[in-house]
Amino acid sequence: MSQDDISWDTSLRPLSRVEAEDWLKSREEERVATAILAVAMYQDDRTWAHTTIESFLDDPRPVVRGNALLGMGYIARIDGFVDYERLLPVLTKAFTDPTLKSRVYETVEEIVCHTRYKFRDFPFYDIHENLAGEE
Repeated sequence: MSQDDISWDTSLRPLSRVEAEDWLKSREEERVATAILAVAMYQDDRTWAHTTIESFLDDPRPVVRGNALLGMGYIARIDGFVDYERLLPVLTKAFTDPTLKSRVYETVEEIVCHTRYKFRDFPFYDIHENLAGEE
């Protein structure tokens, strides 16, 4: 996937911090998942955005966890950094979950495109498998 192929979800809108906190506490999976991406893309307080999204990396709901992974990719794109030490074990574990594997690829690609990390920094990542479309 080239950088040109990566697109922003234009259906998202900025949420105020109060509104984001409310959505993130919701029992509605879709609302939480949407709020995660809105926080990653639009929240002015980047430290809060990073910490908040990180808190959902271990969520038991695959959609929420997948969007938290993707949100970390957006953090990498916008801020140029991620907490690699925290994220690597989460990505490695998520990679073994067939429902999250494509999100892991997207997240790693965002990180590699926008930070100092390289594909070789992600030992589970097989660029040839991804390029072949075998997910």
